[in-house]
Amino acid sequence: MTTNDGNSRSPKAIMARLLSRQPSEYETASPSPSPYFSSVSPRVAKMFEILELRANFPQKLRKDMDEALDGAAGNFLFHLESSVADLLYASANTSNNHSQEDQPQIGLNSDVDTENQVETAIRCFPNVICRRSSTISRSEYNAPIEAQITLQSVAFLPLLARLGIELGDGTTFATEQRGGLVPPKATWCLDNQGSSPFDGLNYHLRHPDSRHQLRNNQTSTNSLVRLLAPHLSRCTNRHSSCNVLFELATTTTELHDPELSERIDKAFLAVIQKLRAENLFFQHDICGSSKSIYNRNNTHSDWNMVTTLCATNPWIPFPKQRFSYLVNWHPCSLLTPNHQGWLPIHVVANAGCCREEENGGNYGSEYLSEASSNPHSCLDRFRIVLAAGMTNFPTELGGLFHTNKGGDSAFRLACQNFGSASVYALIDNIMFEQEVRQKQSNTASTTQIILRTLVSLGSQEVVDMDGLYFWLRREPATMKLSSCTQSSRKKKRNSC
Repeated sequence: MTTNDGNSRSPKAIMARLLSRQPSEYETASPSPSPYFSSVSPRVAKMFEILELRANFPQKLRKDMDEALDGAAGNFLFHLESSVADLLYASANTSNNHSQEDQPQIGLNSDVDTENQVETAIRCFPNVICRRSSTISRSEYNAPIEAQITLQSVAFLPLLARLGIELGDGTTFATEQRGGLVPPKATWCLDNQGSSPFDGLNYHLRHPDSRHQLRNNQTSTNSLVRLLAPHLSRCTNRHSSCNVLFELATTTTELHDPELSERIDKAFLAVIQKLRAENLFFQHDICGSSKSIYNRNNTHSDWNMVTTLCATNPWIPFPKQRFSYLVNWHPCSLLTPNHQGWLPIHVVANAGCCREEENGGNYGSEYLSEASSNPHSCLDRFRIVLAAGMTNFPTELGGLFHTNKGGDSAFRLACQNFGSASVYALIDNIMFEQEVRQKQSNTASTTQIILRTLVSLGSQEVVDMDGLYFWLRREPATMKLSSCTQSSRKKKRNSC
């Protein structure tokens, strides 16, 4: 069928192409030949049957047919485009508190929908890739890609990012947005008073009312951060877009369900790895800055993904897989402080105070024994972060004695919350394992490591003096080694 309409985008022309087109590569080929519209309703089939006989109708009726077809095609395309947009945004109505099988079939679902199917729908209506939601309840989303941070739809994030880059052609999303994965310029700003979201972290972890609220309200993902809403409201990004990469790396379930939590952690990690392979997720995204962050005096990050993972609700399983992956990829994230000098290890060391009221303010032997055997306890979370820190920064003791702006070290906070005996025993176990690995790898002599640690602990202003005292008590031969080194240097100078 042909059309005399010169406008190839008119409803008539589109309908004519639909009649004459062949199935695309995204459609499943039928094993036996069948009409393209054989599965449509009788009314639609009748309409196309009449259109095929259009040339046999009187001229006046052909004109009426064209007008009716314009309206029908316009309504069809309008409603279908709206349906595609609603499908993409409907994922926001699903929850990470239930498995995919237990949720209604709304929005994208990786167990049902395929990437080819979703790509076909979006390519037919490319405007939906940047179309804002028309639903008031989802008005906070600027693009469909921001609504896919759920277990059932997160697998489509790489596809939506690729289509955003391709179909947007640099106008829908700025180049640095990577198809909507990050906000423009991806720079978060403090308010005029220099406040940051983590200014209230210490308050909410220490005060009884806040601990009671945290324990009784199983708040949403990253609950400790969500409790800081007054502080977050003063700290805004330069644009209103969501940082999808940040949400992807830090979102967890709200429930104490180890199996569901592990599924979420695994699914979200798989997407992170895929985005990294496609050059859509970079190392500097982990701390929100591409600058050198090892020097604590020069830079800080209030949107450190690793810090936020450590700040997840203490009563839900810790997302170990994403934590390990991000730390192995960017170890310096463990020593990147926020605006108030908090490192990830400070957060996990202080999280234990949320359980303080349950034990009358003290951690007895029964609780500590339970915490040691519970893989999801606050003490085990502290062990994971400390072990990662000591593995990557042995001479810094994993940041254990680095102080925040309040003068508190993670060591001091941990002793207050978990008990000194348990903390010392945990440190001894980690350091023993570390010494065994060092002997096996033969990377450096024990003497060199001891002296480097001594210099590191004694020369940095941000390190508490407790660290130097701890190291001298643990390695009393340090002073003897230091004096021997000095005397040998004097002998060399005298011989010259």
